[in-house]
Amino acid sequence: PLRLPFAFYRLHIHNKNLRISAFFRGKIFLKIFIYNKYSVYYKTFSKTSQANLQQVMQIPIFAFWKKTRKINNFVFAAYNNDVEEITISQNGFDGLYMSYLYGKVRERFSFLPSTCGMQREGDYTKIAFKTEREYCPYVRKFTEDHIADIIAVGYKYAYFDKRLPLPLLSGMQRRLLLTALVAADYAEDRAFVARKLRGFESYCLDGVFHFRLQDLQKRWDGIVDYIPTDMGETSMDGFVEFLIEDGEGKLFVKDGKVYGEDYRPLSRSMLTGVESAVGEILLGGAQQVYCFGEVDGETSAFLKKYYGEKAVFC
Repeated sequence: PLRLPFAFYRLHIHNKNLRISAFFRGKIFLKIFIYNKYSVYYKTFSKTSQANLQQVMQIPIFAFWKKTRKINNFVFAAYNNDVEEITISQNGFDGLYMSYLYGKVRERFSFLPSTCGMQREGDYTKIAFKTEREYCPYVRKFTEDHIADIIAVGYKYAYFDKRLPLPLLSGMQRRLLLTALVAADYAEDRAFVARKLRGFESYCLDGVFHFRLQDLQKRWDGIVDYIPTDMGETSMDGFVEFLIEDGEGKLFVKDGKVYGEDYRPLSRSMLTGVESAVGEILLGGAQQVYCFGEVDGETSAFLKKYYGEKAVFC
């Protein structure tokens, strides 16, 4: 048996919809999560009628779009029939999470005939995205997925940051451990949050977190209770190594940016307050990392220490 001052293990047993996650530290703390796969209905885009299309293309900005395939959705928006507005709000935060969400939604759906804006009044922040009703299921699904990221990464990191001082670790080591704790159950937390968001017409982040995710907070409290205040570097290293050993898939690093297996850039580490390649790699949960070009010293040292031969420098 492995003997460490602190050992943190996770046991996964897959049996249909049953996942058992167990944490061991002297005594056995068993947590059972039962969750069902959630099916999402994808509504197919309906084609614009030929008559409407010809009329729309007479508008100068759409004639320009026909040639360039670009449209500035903040200057002009043309709506076919019904218009629907999706609103997301948050109260009492510094705006980091809402800025993240606003940037993602704006970038992803800039090609749609739509308007998107963010307003701030003191501690209150609101995002409003307005587009044709037929496109809204896609926008909602994308929005809900990224709200789930905000809570499963940003809120969880802040939750641990307030409750785990960890005085024996340096600032960098503490950040590494907190990010690893967030990453350990990221997929499960994200799926749990996403299910709780379904069916909303508008989204209030702090309201959802405080009133619909109390079970999630209890699970996080359970993790906090099992992290000793005198946790040192050896135990931290053991947990990070275990997490990496349990990883799946590949990540790619180039010019300080981390890319997933689909070659899309990743930026979830921004939600922890500091965007970094190391944080992105941990949150990505990959078993192998491929680096192209020069790699900064912090990332290189992390990969050599924890990934070893699983990190390839090209």
